[in-house]
Amino acid sequence: MTARDSQLTPLPLLGGGCAPAGVGLVAEEEIVRQLKTRSLATWEMLFEGHFDLVYRYALGRLFCREAAEDVAAATFDRALRTINSYSYRGRPILAWLYGIAGNIVKGDRADNWSTGNGCLRAPGACARGAAPATYVSTREF
Repeated sequence: MTARDSQLTPLPLLGGGCAPAGVGLVAEEEIVRQLKTRSLATWEMLFEGHFDLVYRYALGRLFCREAAEDVAAATFDRALRTINSYSYRGRPILAWLYGIAGNIVKGDRADNWSTGNGCLRAPGACARGAAPATYVSTREF
């Protein structure tokens, strides 16, 4: 380890805690490998560790709690469907999830704006304070 390496800030690990800079990258690479094997425990850890962050990201873009919940749920659904095409390149898994969420927001916004609905849900649903749609994933592991 060089003097420069010892000065790097620790990276947060997916399951909480911190590790030295190099260790975080190895841990994320292993997490990606486990996600690709459809490890239920790893997917649960990913969901529990990042759902709130993805939700807040979507909320900041949409200003609608129900729509943000839908986007966050759809992000993890799409991540599960596309994990085999994901290749780890040293960027945090959270960056990949933000990218998915951003694409969902952009795609749904374009669809809804063209129909005159600024929210991702039914017209006026957020303004009326409608309860969020129940999201159930039936994906097989």
